[in-house]
Amino acid sequence: GQPRELLRVWHASIVKVALVMLPVCVLLFVAADAYVTVLFTADYLRAAGPMRVYLLLLPLRVTAYGVVLQALGDTRTVLEVSLIGLLLNAAGSAGGIAWLGFLGPSVATVAVQFVLVGLLLRRIGQHLRVGLDEVFPWGGYARVAAVSLAAAPVAYVVVRACAGSAGAALGLSTLAYLAAYGALGSLTGVITREDRRWLLAKLRLRRGEVAT
Repeated sequence: GQPRELLRVWHASIVKVALVMLPVCVLLFVAADAYVTVLFTADYLRAAGPMRVYLLLLPLRVTAYGVVLQALGDTRTVLEVSLIGLLLNAAGSAGGIAWLGFLGPSVATVAVQFVLVGLLLRRIGQHLRVGLDEVFPWGGYARVAAVSLAAAPVAYVVVRACAGSAGAALGLSTLAYLAAYGALGSLTGVITREDRRWLLAKLRLRRGEVAT
């Protein structure tokens, strides 16, 4: 009976998850070639293309849309959207292979997921009596996305500079990107003091567990 409070809590959690998921997406997208080479050798370098496409799912993975509908008592929509997704994926993958070849299934899968999330958000909005402009924290999400993308050139430059060594490219680009993202996020207020304190507390706890 408190839809606005539900939205407030849900939106806050989405933005916090986005602080992790969006920079991970951008970093791995930039360093995909190095990532594939380090983990699977250069023989699988062709897989970097589909990997980049599938990485575009990460921006959607900032919340569990179906769980929200379940909490609202609407499990039927979850089932219906799942069935729609199954059919669209099958048709899209078949068409994608014919149209785009090797990249077809991955492109179709990602495109279908964006459609499904749109359907789920629309239904959640109907339950909470808000439009698409209010059902998702577009402003906070966009700010995190902007900072994540703004730090991307740093990783790109490092990857290019370390082109001869995939390990160095992956390791150094990760460090450089996280430093740039952390600095930009802190300067813009996207990463708050509370966020930094939480991260430091987690790191201290982790060190304590390792020492033990």
